[in-house]
Amino acid sequence: MLRLSCRYICPRCQTGSNLGRRTVATQHARGYRQPKLSNEIPIPEASADGQLPPWDQWKEKFGLVARPKPTLHNMATARKIVKGFGIAEASSPKVVLEVFAGPGAISRALCELPPSKMSKLIILENDPHYLPYLHSLAALDKRVLVRPLDGWFWTSYTQIVEEGLLSDIKVEEWDNSLKRPHPPHSQLHFVASAFPPAENGEALFNQIFRAVASRDWLFRYGAVPFSGVIPDSFRKRATAPLTSIQRGKLACMVDATVHVELAAPLKLMEDYAVNFFPPRTRGKGPENMVAVNFKPLGYQMMRVAGVPEWDFVLRALWIHKKTPVGSSLKFMAPGAQNMVKYMDQSKLGLLEKSPRDLSMDEWSILMDAFDKWPFHPRDNALSDSVLTTDKRIR
Repeated sequence: MLRLSCRYICPRCQTGSNLGRRTVATQHARGYRQPKLSNEIPIPEASADGQLPPWDQWKEKFGLVARPKPTLHNMATARKIVKGFGIAEASSPKVVLEVFAGPGAISRALCELPPSKMSKLIILENDPHYLPYLHSLAALDKRVLVRPLDGWFWTSYTQIVEEGLLSDIKVEEWDNSLKRPHPPHSQLHFVASAFPPAENGEALFNQIFRAVASRDWLFRYGAVPFSGVIPDSFRKRATAPLTSIQRGKLACMVDATVHVELAAPLKLMEDYAVNFFPPRTRGKGPENMVAVNFKPLGYQMMRVAGVPEWDFVLRALWIHKKTPVGSSLKFMAPGAQNMVKYMDQSKLGLLEKSPRDLSMDEWSILMDAFDKWPFHPRDNALSDSVLTTDKRIR
């Protein structure tokens, strides 16, 4: 059985990460805490028919306590989103791993797919007020397995693997020569029904693309497609084009690892109140959400020079995102400006560009020079020399 074992367990809170010590440090620095829900709101009883409560009962059933993520309540919207995820177009039955499910609008839309398209639905949701509605769905559809786990923590995924819930998933070859989206994994599809907004969700969102490049986490099984309902600001930063003021390290990671496409029109969820719970208060609350598909690329350029090396160089240079790269190298590491000697001399013009103006091919040229420079940082120096809490690197 393939194990998604954590390489680091934090002694402070037992938070685990497949992506190393720096990931857990980032979780702490960004202040993630398990949500504390009010004890004054009783746990609701779900109806035996497996349906969600009528919209006018949601406040009574779930209360208006602060939650770390919005949840979709509109079934018509949920069906359109699931259609856009493309699972119904698969040539073989899919095992869908769904996280941040809420009471299960998207879960129910997924269950409308026939067994020939979806063979199993594994749901991770830890909000006790939502769980009865997920368990009622599982009681009616034997394909559904519900676990009271938080999809934000890497240890949650380790737990379901150790339980054997993914034991029927095979490890597929990854063709790194393909200069296009890789054929999707034949069995597994990851769905995040509502990414937590702000920095809590941002941390997980960013780390997923690093996992694609390093073939960690679910991507140990192969080119697993993943879909989600995410804050629109995440999408804008992930897809920011060259020269854009929003372009940062995340856009580089995305360009290097996946193909991005909308799973539904942007206008579908523009009206927040029609689609999401809890409602905004006095116009304030979570931002607009969008449905997006991410398809891993065949050629993973970050695997060539090494993912830790790429991560180090991107972080170091994006701190000085308005400065020409040639002037920023000296801040990256002692003597780093000497890596210029190992560059193709016909490509030196890229040193006059700022990070937001560099194409991915130009980043590859920089990485090749970094790799050839005999004194470049290695091992722990790659993760310890740049503060990961610096917001300038996003």
